[in-house]
Amino acid sequence: MSTCVITIPTAPNLQHSLNNAFVQEDLSAQGTPSGLLDFITSPANTSGLAQEVSKNGKVYTVNLTASPRIPLSQVSSDATQKCTSVEQFGENVFPFTLDPAVGASVDFVVDVAELVRNNESTDTWLNKILASMISALERKMALDAATQLSTQYGAFRAGDTNQDGTPIVGNIKTLSSQIVGGAPDYRFISSIQFSTIAAQYTNNRAMLFGWDFAYQAFMALNSGCCADSGIDLYAQAQKSGLAFMADANVGEVFGGDALLSMAVGATQLLSYNKFEGDGNIKMTETYSQYVIVSPRSGISYDLMIKFDCGKYYLQLSKAYKFVTLPSNYCAGDPLEGVNMVNLYTIANPV
Repeated sequence: MSTCVITIPTAPNLQHSLNNAFVQEDLSAQGTPSGLLDFITSPANTSGLAQEVSKNGKVYTVNLTASPRIPLSQVSSDATQKCTSVEQFGENVFPFTLDPAVGASVDFVVDVAELVRNNESTDTWLNKILASMISALERKMALDAATQLSTQYGAFRAGDTNQDGTPIVGNIKTLSSQIVGGAPDYRFISSIQFSTIAAQYTNNRAMLFGWDFAYQAFMALNSGCCADSGIDLYAQAQKSGLAFMADANVGEVFGGDALLSMAVGATQLLSYNKFEGDGNIKMTETYSQYVIVSPRSGISYDLMIKFDCGKYYLQLSKAYKFVTLPSNYCAGDPLEGVNMVNLYTIANPV
């Protein structure tokens, strides 16, 4: 252990000063447009859900329990009283595994001599570097959200079709936001809305994410009216129960012509903080480990700070993965395979 001693800020003081630092503009901490991560981690999406982590060796298990929808085949037309039944009711338990060693981390070493040359206090430089580290991790998490969801989107309701009426192939529905000549296609919004209603999205509302084609389509709807179709497209979009958020990572992972939709609560971030809880927090003059919260996203991170002979060593990390809630419908149900996360592609006529 070094004989050099410089006090490391305590957790409450550091969190407070970090919150203040985020109010100030810092180009190094700017993120990529990531509506997907913002929504998944928002209170609107996580409200009413709790994660119970069971530690079993090196891989943890998170269990989700849900009651299945009773199929119509089990509903009879006989209304007479019955005191017995052959149907056994039970709940489905869906286990998710979470490896605490998988997620993301970023680490740096800072020489005290640099701080002296720049005439910066410990709090000032620490806030600055932590803001940049949080931004880097959240850009990584935003990319991971799109990447991991690229293999988890579900089916459309049985009988749903592409916008032009042809069958849906490979669980990807084809849309067109424009008609020949470039004018908005009034069927664009209604086709998406029908799919979300048919798949029984929560409260018939859906969040939509995309880049390029999708962004242009929704911006056109926000400023368009009714000259070509006779329909007020702006009013149609406002009443549809659909909300669009731009996400560059959806464009990078799925393509510029992709549009991703999901119901509230259908996608979740499973995560674990190893420094959470009184028994895992350590704070001395030369070593500290505790949890800090991103002032921008509300995501909690594990922070380790060590001071050794004139140098600070910092690591910010998070164990996590993104999951979609499993389809909870029986075989033969029109909603079999539906998990309220759907993928569309926009193919406009030339």
